Amino acid sequence: MSKRFYIFAAWLTMLACSMLSGTAMAAAPWNANLLVNPSCDNSDYAGWTKTDKGSGWGINTADSRICWASSYDLCTMEQTVNLPDSGFTATELDAQPFLVLGGSYCCPWSRGNNVGMAQIIAYILDESGDTLQTVTLADTTYQAQDIPWTIVVQNIQLPVGSRSVKFYFAGKDSRGWVGQY
Repeated sequence: MSKRFYIFAAWLTMLACSMLSGTAMAAAPWNANLLVNPSCDNSDYAGWTKTDKGSGWGINTADSRICWASSYDLCTMEQTVNLPDSGFTATELDAQPFLVLGGSYCCPWSRGNNVGMAQIIAYILDESGDTLQTVTLADTTYQAQDIPWTIVVQNIQLPVGSRSVKFYFAGKDSRGWVGQY
């Protein structure tokens, strides 16, 4: 079996913080995951834009978890969350609230003969879609080793002018074996 990059869950959560205390806060989804279909619970790709290369993304089970599985050539998935459309006001966003970014992944079944990569990156964008900040949660190259389920989390303070967040996954292995495993 070839080793693939598996994604189990991702999260993007705005935290209500003390900087906003005393300020009337919008009925925004504070402390909730803002991603649509963040963990493949629906066994589909709803909410995500994917790029399929090799055999493309697949839905698989790893350690009894339903997850997305990449292929032998670069597969990517991304989702952009428009924060004002999600209910946050410009005043709230420019007060620089904290954002929790996270994801989990694994790369099983190496059998000592595989090389590949896994990435989870978030781009903080302004109103024009220009990148204000890049947050790399995972940028892993693996070689002849299994990577167990790994959870990556980073808390950041949004830069002034932030209006959306693009969440990006990428994965591939180096063997040209057809399918997702």
